[in-house]
Amino acid sequence: MNIAVSLITAIGVAIACASGIPALLRVWGAWAVVAGLIQLIMGVTRRKMGGQWPMIISGGIFFLISAIRLGRAAEGN
Repeated sequence: MNIAVSLITAIGVAIACASGIPALLRVWGAWAVVAGLIQLIMGVTRRKMGGQWPMIISGGIFFLISAIRLGRAAEGN
C-alpha cells in the first residue's frame, strides 16, 4: 500500500511541478492526508498487538492537521 501511494505521489509531484508551487503543495497535502489516514488505520487494526497507541496518535494528528491545512489551501487562504 505504501509503495503504491508513494509512486502515485511521485507521479503527481512530477506533473504538479509544471503547474507551479500551489499545485505542488496540494499534491503534497493530499499525500499527507492519505499517509496519515493509512497510519491511523494500521494502528487501530493492530492495537490488539499492543504498543500501537503512538502510531494511532501520530497518524490521527497527521491526518487532521493535513486535512485542515489542505482544506484552507483549497479555499485560497
